[in-house]
Amino acid sequence: MSRSLPPQVKDKSRRTKVFDYAIPLRVDAQRASIRGTLFWQPDEGGGAPVGMFVGLGVLALVAIGAVAIVRRRRSHEPVEGAEAW
Repeated sequence: MSRSLPPQVKDKSRRTKVFDYAIPLRVDAQRASIRGTLFWQPDEGGGAPVGMFVGLGVLALVAIGAVAIVRRRRSHEPVEGAEAW
């Protein structure tokens, strides 16, 4: 996928047809094609995917909390082979 703007796009705020396409194929002995139209769609988000960053941050905090809980529990367990005084 190209990051540059297609030459067909004159107004960045409007959906624009770039080209029609046809992909030839054969099913058993029958010839067929998949046809479609490629459109350029304006970016409505307007920036970075904030939801993804928030989700990753929450996931990181949960993982850090889980590691801290496991370490705390393991530090209070008696060591095997150690004698109690």
